[in-house]
Amino acid sequence: MGSLMKKSFDILLIPLFLLLLSCAPTVPINVSGKNFPDFGVKEITSSMKPETVLGKRYFGKFIISIGKPDLYYASDIKPENFQTFTKVVREELTDAGYKTLFQIDDVGKSEARFLISGTILAMKYNSWVAMGGARYAYDAAVTVRWEVYDQQKKKIIYSKKTSGSAKDKEMDEFKSGDSSLMFAFRRCFRELLVSNDLVDSIVKQL
Repeated sequence: MGSLMKKSFDILLIPLFLLLLSCAPTVPINVSGKNFPDFGVKEITSSMKPETVLGKRYFGKFIISIGKPDLYYASDIKPENFQTFTKVVREELTDAGYKTLFQIDDVGKSEARFLISGTILAMKYNSWVAMGGARYAYDAAVTVRWEVYDQQKKKIIYSKKTSGSAKDKEMDEFKSGDSSLMFAFRRCFRELLVSNDLVDSIVKQL
């Protein structure tokens, strides 16, 4: 009986462990001791068509629209959003111990050995506002194809597609909503930085 109870207990622990593992924060590999050459950000772009629907703006406490909901389109992503995406990549690279060089001249070239570029393949963005207009909530998700280009060897040394998502709880005051989108993007990039394959690909070029 005791053995049977132990086996049952172990079986119950497995899904609990998997649940806790899925909730654990993504921690990028720190490469500060690798002495890698400088990294830069080439560009963050989107392959989505301007008319691509990203999501909806809902009114009311529940996910029920009153009338026809407003739509968010890929064309709503402004140049300043892409600038913030680039800033997020720079921050995450620095935090993970990469030596970064971000000065880019007028023709779009950088002196950094390795350049990272990202192409947004898909994005989801929804918002909810209470009927009184004082409370907002957002959720966002993004999928990006990343490429690491070696300027010295003139080739792409690594490519990977990653995804990230984030949600904002209801807030007492109006908030732009960019926070959930940027958190989703940040998590998406961290999924690249946790890859041992990325580190190995860089090491092979040195």
